Amino acid sequence: NSGQAADRVRFGATVTLEDVDSGDQVIYTIVGEYEADAKVGRISVTSPVARAIMNRAPGEAVTVRIPKGEREFEVIEIEYQGASSD
Repeated sequence: NSGQAADRVRFGATVTLEDVDSGDQVIYTIVGEYEADAKVGRISVTSPVARAIMNRAPGEAVTVRIPKGEREFEVIEIEYQGASSD
């Protein structure tokens, strides 16, 4: 099975998160440290957000500690590039 099922957040996933308080959505792709570029939505697998959402499923809420305090996100959607839908 070469394509990963989009049922859990894993390395390489593109994840849509919704801020539980504001309703704002953000999309992040989890990449290696050297590929990370937060300005274009690529976050390091070692970042606080990535660590918090790893192995989570759509519908699960997570609390992320960030420099400004804590934020709660809900995992909305998980996608993998190149994953075939058939």
